[in-house]
Amino acid sequence: MQQQLYLICYDIRDDGNRLKVSDLLEMYGGSRRNKSVFEISLYAYQMLNIVQEIERWIEKDSDVILCYRICRVCYENSIFLPEDIH
Repeated sequence: MQQQLYLICYDIRDDGNRLKVSDLLEMYGGSRRNKSVFEISLYAYQMLNIVQEIERWIEKDSDVILCYRICRVCYENSIFLPEDIH
């Protein structure tokens, strides 16, 4: 089993719930790339655990969570500005 790279972005209205999500992603080793954007390498079961946990904290009528799986080739061909952020 191999880890996959994910980009997780969120827009969560409630401060407490937003903090729970960011703390969870940091606990799993996520790297904050912006206030509400994390890069994180996970096994599939870990991603499922994260999604299940986050679903408990979001307001389905107002909050948004986006989880993109990024292949290594796509990541290596990405553009980062400033270039030294990775």
